[in-house]
Parts: sequence; C-alpha cells; structure tokens
Amino acid sequence: MTELTTERLLMRQWKADDYEPFAAMNADPAWCRDRMATCKGCLGQRLCD
Repeated sequence: MTELTTERLLMRQWKADDYEPFAAMNADPAWCRDRMATCKGCLGQRLCD
C-alpha cells in the first residue's frame, strides 16, 4: 500500500492498532460535536472497515 507523507501528515492504510484510539476519539462528545451527528457504539469500527 502506498503512503502519502508530508511535514504534518501521514496517510496510510488502517492498522488493527488504530481502532481503539479512533473509537476513543469518537466517544469524546467534544470531538464529536463538530465532526459528526452521532458517535455511538462501534462507529469507529464501521468507519475503519
């Protein structure tokens, strides 16, 4: 898989280790308020798949 890297950004394929921190972000109401309408259950898992 190709990666895109800049000074401030690394875009790459999802890894198994990404799911837990991503789910934690989605569980934070302050983070969710400006980014998406609902943050429930396994939203992080569904977005990563």
